[in-house]
Amino acid sequence: MSKLSEKLNKNWNEVYEETKLNIINFGKQKGDDLDLLSEIEFEMPEDLAVELEGEGIISFCLYSRSDREGTDYWTQVEYYSDKISKTIIFNYDLNDNYENFEEFADEMAKMEADIVDFEKSLFIKN
Repeated sequence: MSKLSEKLNKNWNEVYEETKLNIINFGKQKGDDLDLLSEIEFEMPEDLAVELEGEGIISFCLYSRSDREGTDYWTQVEYYSDKISKTIIFNYDLNDNYENFEEFADEMAKMEADIVDFEKSLFIKN
């Protein structure tokens, strides 16, 4: 059973609050305090997201993508749906420029809650 399926019995606010708290606590483990983490440049938020996913705090991945010419770049959110056994591109243009760790944690927690709500809405015909 995936971490995502464990969250399906919770409402949006519960998922958001729990996820944000877990991200903040994870950040505190990585640094002495959030002020230190606030100094991190979040030009590559997918690196931190990989760690959060590995810890089971979030259920999605962030990927930097570009067009063939390399002139346009974006960050997209993908997650694996156990319900339909497919990878879903959930967001094609995620903000990837964060002022501080708190803002990053807030955005990731909202995304996790949105994905849980979306996963709950999937209806599978038998």
